[in-house]
Amino acid sequence: EVDQKRTVRSHTDKRFDQMTDRIKVMKNHMKIDDFATLITDYEAILKMLEKLSAVVAQTGGPPNSFVKAISNIESYCEKCHQDNLEKKQNKGEKLTENKQRAFNTLRAKVRKGNRTFQDELDRLKEHPEDFESEEESEKEKSESSDSEADAVGNSDSNSSGSGSSSSDSDSDSDSDSSSSSGSDSS
Repeated sequence: EVDQKRTVRSHTDKRFDQMTDRIKVMKNHMKIDDFATLITDYEAILKMLEKLSAVVAQTGGPPNSFVKAISNIESYCEKCHQDNLEKKQNKGEKLTENKQRAFNTLRAKVRKGNRTFQDELDRLKEHPEDFESEEESEKEKSESSDSEADAVGNSDSNSSGSGSSSSDSDSDSDSDSSSSSGSDSS
């Protein structure tokens, strides 16, 4: 317990981190064409943005990573739609019924959800370099903090590994002692 260092982060920082993590997961789901989970991912980042509405109002708009993510999913949906149309015309393989239904739902939700952020999306299309620089600096910060955390984590993992095995034996002995004390009182 003493080995763990706890860091204090603000509520908004936690929310931003959750959003960036969800965006990463969403990118992975795009790679494997998992439309059903993409729907939940998209809805989740929209809900996270709503929870950050006070911060968003102060900063003047949604975070650039969010705008870039919804732009990526919009272009992904349009690309998939074009691919599906081409396959349909060429009598190629079609999506399964469930996948097609999930894709249509995703496409409709993305079109409807992105309408509210149309100004930011237009700005991204006109000036993509404005959105790149902040994400790269965020990545550099996270990579440097990750490397520091890895250095600290490696030393902690060795000590915590032995600590966890002793705590496992402690929990076993605790359960034994509680069961034996329970039988004594019976």
